[in-house]
Amino acid sequence: MATILLFMIIFIALILLIIKKEYLLYYFVFLYPILPEYLAISISSSLPLFTASRILLIILMFATFSRGKVKIKKNIFKEKCFGKAFLFYICCETAVVIAHISEMASIKTYISVILENVIFYYVLLIHINSKRKFEGCMKALLCGAALVFTMGMLEPITKVNLAATFLDTGSRETLLMSSYVRYDSVRAVFSFGHAIALGVYCIALLPLIMYKINQTKKIQFYLLYLLGIICLIMTMSRGVIAIFGVLFGISLFKLNRNERMGYWKILGIGIISGFLLIVLSPEMFSVAQETVFATLNAFGGKFTVSDSGGNDYAVLSRFSQFSMLPQVLKKYPLFGGGTGYIFNNNIFVYAGSRRFIAESIDMEYLSMLINRGIVGFLGGTGLYITLLKLSHRMSKIYKDRLCNAFFYSFLSIILAYFTVAQLTTGRILWMLIVLFISYRRIFFNDSKRGN
Repeated sequence: MATILLFMIIFIALILLIIKKEYLLYYFVFLYPILPEYLAISISSSLPLFTASRILLIILMFATFSRGKVKIKKNIFKEKCFGKAFLFYICCETAVVIAHISEMASIKTYISVILENVIFYYVLLIHINSKRKFEGCMKALLCGAALVFTMGMLEPITKVNLAATFLDTGSRETLLMSSYVRYDSVRAVFSFGHAIALGVYCIALLPLIMYKINQTKKIQFYLLYLLGIICLIMTMSRGVIAIFGVLFGISLFKLNRNERMGYWKILGIGIISGFLLIVLSPEMFSVAQETVFATLNAFGGKFTVSDSGGNDYAVLSRFSQFSMLPQVLKKYPLFGGGTGYIFNNNIFVYAGSRRFIAESIDMEYLSMLINRGIVGFLGGTGLYITLLKLSHRMSKIYKDRLCNAFFYSFLSIILAYFTVAQLTTGRILWMLIVLFISYRRIFFNDSKRGN
């Protein structure tokens, strides 16, 4: 079944390529961030997977180079500020892979992540070249969010992950495809392989939905925002929920009185939905309640909650992982130990008087240092800091609400990476990067605005 659906997705893309390339662009933006990694074709174990998202990118790339006389921008590093940071990021990652050139895992990571991001950035910037296309891509992105939020919200209720059930081609056993029980309920995962990755996706898009609420005042965006919050809670990802709560409070405080009224509507709808949830599914209400209480407990609360699935001290466990750093950087300070270093070596985590072998890295920045060293860390964090500075500066200079929404989206993801490794969230991050840079190029032309 999964293989049939994979070929259907590809077939539709090819039809759109023939009919109208603009529709292919919207189709791509809708699917690329949300397709699972396990919907893929494996040609060889020594090569990266041909995931559905990568196949769609190849088709869109083919559309790019079959545009006839359309002018193609060749210098993707020309963009002020971000272009330099992006070039520095690529140079750092290239230096890291050269240092680990004998390790197939590092080469595969470079090909499947770094080169894919370069191609993605290049191709999308060429295609998103007008206000109409930008707005169409934003609609497609939010339509994808509506699908994800709905499926994520229903997953703990139905106990069925439709993505894992119907979209797994069984290409490789090592792919991220988890299913966890917390507070006696299944955590929402949908197509992201891990509940925390879905949580990061939610908090990345909620600021953009908030922008649409303030811009249009349409009921569908209020409902979409509410769905996003419910889906986020159903992931039961305490750290990500806490980040959303803090940033939501800050952004809400900055709104004017009329704009705040819209959120009272959301609160009213939420209260009504909560009563309906109690009547129709008391179990789900209990899960939502315990998730909120457990999130508060992580910051010193004393609420009584049931079984969390084995990680009651999430903050302590993540801080304890920093004890891995001296063991790796002492040997490989500049370029790290390479992709999957902790799985190929006995690296210990020290938590008080206890010591155990590391099995995972739960923070993206720690993962950068261990796998790619100081060089890789500087390249990655330099890119993130540049995104924050650029989006924040533009929102201040031009008083632009969408730039401000992008700033909060980037800030949400970057803060979330203190609680989780990147996992499968890279595609939504890069989609937002391209949309932001496209928005800057289209609406804030440097030569006219003097930026």
